[in-house]
Amino acid sequence: MDSFFVISGYVITETLLRSKGPVKNRILLFYKKRVRRILPLSIYITLLTMLASFLFLPRIYIKNYLLDATSSVFMIANIKFARDGIDYLQQTLHSSPFLHFWSLGVEEQFYLFWPLILLTLFRWKPLYYISVPILFVGSSITTHFYPTVSFFSPTSRAWEFLIGAFVATVPYCNLNRIVKLTILIISSFFVLISLVFAKPSSNSLQFFTLSLVLGIGALIYVSFSNAFFKPLEKIGDISYSLYLIHWPIIAILLFYFEKIDKIQAVVISISSLLLANFITTNFENPIRFRQEYSKSRKFYVSVFVPILALCMLAWNQGFSIDQSSRLFEIDTARPIIYGNGCHTYLSTPKLKGCDFGELNSNKLVMLVGDSHAAQWFPGLEKASSQRGIKLRIATKSGCPAILLKPKTGATKLDCVTWEKNILKYINRSKPKIVIISNLTEGEGDTGNLAADLYVRYLIGFISEISPGVKVAVIGDTPFPRKDSVACLSLNWRNSTKCDLRNTKTAKTRMTKMVSNYRTTYFDSRPLLCNAQNCPAVITRKNVYRDGSHLAVSTINIQMELANQILDLLNL
Repeated sequence: MDSFFVISGYVITETLLRSKGPVKNRILLFYKKRVRRILPLSIYITLLTMLASFLFLPRIYIKNYLLDATSSVFMIANIKFARDGIDYLQQTLHSSPFLHFWSLGVEEQFYLFWPLILLTLFRWKPLYYISVPILFVGSSITTHFYPTVSFFSPTSRAWEFLIGAFVATVPYCNLNRIVKLTILIISSFFVLISLVFAKPSSNSLQFFTLSLVLGIGALIYVSFSNAFFKPLEKIGDISYSLYLIHWPIIAILLFYFEKIDKIQAVVISISSLLLANFITTNFENPIRFRQEYSKSRKFYVSVFVPILALCMLAWNQGFSIDQSSRLFEIDTARPIIYGNGCHTYLSTPKLKGCDFGELNSNKLVMLVGDSHAAQWFPGLEKASSQRGIKLRIATKSGCPAILLKPKTGATKLDCVTWEKNILKYINRSKPKIVIISNLTEGEGDTGNLAADLYVRYLIGFISEISPGVKVAVIGDTPFPRKDSVACLSLNWRNSTKCDLRNTKTAKTRMTKMVSNYRTTYFDSRPLLCNAQNCPAVITRKNVYRDGSHLAVSTINIQMELANQILDLLNL
């Protein structure tokens, strides 16, 4: 999407500058064309995707998909997914078929203001050439300090659009062939290394993103006057339709297959191109360029026949699951600390501690760590209430309670700051016990840390806690590596198909070594697993609420572990 934003910024800016007439009329004309270009097709594809989701994806997620679809239609999907970032960027493995709408939301929100800014500033070109770099720097700074929020934010994505916009407004120099070829080679090199080596977990991701964006900007500048992009023009003509339909196809297939192989990828690509070409020819272009088309018979056939066909299939399949066939219940609710602001999201840098249990008690227990600590809250809260103990929560998605260093595997600088603030908060609170739990089974923010380094940083974190405070570490829960709820929704009569093998990662195996350092280690697996397997259903209730976290319905199991901790530590 980074390169798309650059190209979009270039095309839109050039289009705006080519338009004629008063500024007000040019802006209104731009918005009118934009609505006609974007809205009809996005609504059409959203409706088709919603119906396909009902047919082919778990019914239990339909309510979430409806919310995603609504936010997509109103071009605020990026805001919703930023709010849901705890699941999107954490270990919820089943992606929404509307996930790709986040980038369309970013684009439309940026273009809500850019025409006015551009056409106003460009009347005084010196002011424009001073203001754009300032906007660029401000936007890129927010990306550096708040990378998670920045992923979905139009303000922190603005610098990518601005690169394209700046290229569109910089006077073109008639470069000789050698200079042009040199720039092409260097720019292509930076684009290539960015595409090959950039990974989500890389500490150099921001460098690769910058290389990609600047490389694309340079390629546009030296190539827009020749036939460099001619082979891509046909794909460009169907790009919007292709963008809208490719991800729903992939999302549905990923639900049935753990990964897509090369042959499937080729089939998906060809199918998407053919379908995008059909939609562009029969729906998108006629609506854009022929106002009378919306009244023709062909329009109604192209719009309503696919929708009617999917509705008939859905009706034939039935709009509800037979409750009598259920051998177990599924609960996807999250702990209440996710809804009342006590658990800190990835998109929120602030620390907020909340107290539960017996609030007037002088016996304080603290729960700290990432979302794999927060999953233990229901059981700890109930056990604390029964024992007259105050429970204080300080958890944040994606930020483990270990003493990370900026250049040793941490993917978020805010986690480094968070962990230091947590240590100060613990020592200021003076609890009787600190309970720590982190993700170690999955590929989270500590996924690129070796097991020995993880244990070293965990011990480093514990060593910063005041000596008089007792410390308990809960070993990580088994990691489904697939959406357990989605699996169960397809296997109502045989939940064992969703069971896990009882295996541990090296990081989980080594975590118990902290017992040698003023710490008591508690293994969660005996409560959740037998010798070979870890069931997906226990006492007719799902064990996991997604692809990683314990369901609230496991509260009795959680209480058993909570009581073990409080008993052992004489509370």
